[in-house]
Amino acid sequence: SPSIHIVNQVHGNKVIKASEAIKTPWPKADGIISTGIKEQSLWICTADCIPIFFSNKETGQVAAAHAGWKGVSRKILEKVIFKLRISESNRKNWLVTLGPSISLKKYQIKADVAFKIYESIKSKSAKDEKLNDRINNMESLGIIKNDREEKRFYLDIKSAAAHQLIKQGFNNSQININQNCTFSESELFHSWRREKAKAIQWSCILS
Repeated sequence: SPSIHIVNQVHGNKVIKASEAIKTPWPKADGIISTGIKEQSLWICTADCIPIFFSNKETGQVAAAHAGWKGVSRKILEKVIFKLRISESNRKNWLVTLGPSISLKKYQIKADVAFKIYESIKSKSAKDEKLNDRINNMESLGIIKNDREEKRFYLDIKSAAAHQLIKQGFNNSQININQNCTFSESELFHSWRREKAKAIQWSCILS
């Protein structure tokens, strides 16, 4: 049977090898990569954040990551890509799947969160841009919706993660995005924002 590998998720950007996550107490991290041994199962728990999975169709290596706005803004996906040694020469062999998470229409955020996400996606510092330019650019990328009447921002966390992957050289055909909303679909998912309770769903990938 597959070995089980779990991390104590802390909304950070630490990524470890599966061989470092083999028993309780589970190590603190938000990403796990398989280590060349077949039948390793990598587990991620979520309740509005995105479970993100990488798989190499040639070698069978896999990785799993937990990414909310903090993980995305702290560039956890870049850390996973670095740990997997994904380069221009082998990137074509990789596929990435973004699992169920909260959707844009249900994810109200503050402006400072939006700007931290945007800063993580820009090639150059976004701090040099005027405030309205930053907001307009985020809207044009589909990362946020700006409700000007209510003075609220809404975040598309999966779009933000996908833009980071594209920035790292992936193309749209390599990125599969699940469109289910954890907040809206109460019969299928737990949601921290809906329930305000510590209830989760588990997702895994098998090497």
